[in-house]
Amino acid sequence: ALVNPKTMKRHATGNGGSGKDKMKGSARAVLKVLPRNDNEADALWLVAMAAFRYKAPWGPSTVDNDAVDVPRWPHWTW
Repeated sequence: ALVNPKTMKRHATGNGGSGKDKMKGSARAVLKVLPRNDNEADALWLVAMAAFRYKAPWGPSTVDNDAVDVPRWPHWTW
């Protein structure tokens, strides 16, 4: 799926204009993972969005779950 960075940020923090520090902080608080850098934080949030979208058993509940419906996701089930 193509995910706009603002959509991912909205899912992670509730604000599509959040900065990198906020994304990393949200990963620590919500995902319980300490990302080593900005890129890793983004990757973790992309996985979290997909997990929530596809109802993975370990998918986290995040700040703005409505943002998950914005991208066009491929059809896939567990």
